Amino acid sequence: MRSIAKDQRKSLKGIVRVAIIDDGVNLESLEAPEYVIGGWHPDHKAPVRGDMNAWYSSEKTHGTEMAKLVQRVWPYVSLYIAKLDTTRRVYKSVAESAAEVSAPVPQGGSS
Repeated sequence: MRSIAKDQRKSLKGIVRVAIIDDGVNLESLEAPEYVIGGWHPDHKAPVRGDMNAWYSSEKTHGTEMAKLVQRVWPYVSLYIAKLDTTRRVYKSVAESAAEVSAPVPQGGSS
């Protein structure tokens, strides 16, 4: 595998976008939280810093670990976080929650 020159890497910042559809992501655990470009919560509420149910709050750290692995592969990746509804609801499974993720990953320039 060929390595990418440092100046070329800088020009590619924000071009690669990945959606993490999981239990949320703890931003403070990421190496580069500034590359998180947005998120989605099953209750469609706006994120409030410190809210344990916000899209950036991982309940079991699985989403956080997945985001860390993606950042390890490409440190300049733009991440969009979609938090699944992991509450125990009789009428909805986690898979159905994943199907509800309809908010598109933001297009345009990198953040």
